[in-house]
Amino acid sequence: MRVSSFAVARPAYYDRNATSYVASYVIGGTSPHAQTTRITTTVAAGKKLLVEALSMYVFRDTVGTVAGGAFILPQVTSGATSVFLARSLLQSNVASANYIASAPTQFTIYAGETFFVDTLDTTTGGTVTYVVGAKGTTFDA
Repeated sequence: MRVSSFAVARPAYYDRNATSYVASYVIGGTSPHAQTTRITTTVAAGKKLLVEALSMYVFRDTVGTVAGGAFILPQVTSGATSVFLARSLLQSNVASANYIASAPTQFTIYAGETFFVDTLDTTTGGTVTYVVGAKGTTFDA
């Protein structure tokens, strides 16, 4: 056993059994729908997830008969509480309208918390394309 009289810095997160986390959801021609989970992961005990990049793209394929919004909703749940990390909202009901968004920062998600991405389309009729991508690193807490 080695004994030291000075503090030793903890290794950076990427040196603590790091593994890559990548998730994506891509679908075209989706009809209007209630809020639906498309990507989900729960962080394992003793781990953390650092979401480093999050991109979202919504494209109106065809016009809805009644206008509404098309949403991409990335969230994290801790216990009974959910919080939006970002939001992509396409409000135009014009064919070929689109909205691109990315998360403004990185998010650390702790053991037992769940990272998930929902979509929602409140129009009547019409179709939408959703493209979501997330890249992160899972590491020892």
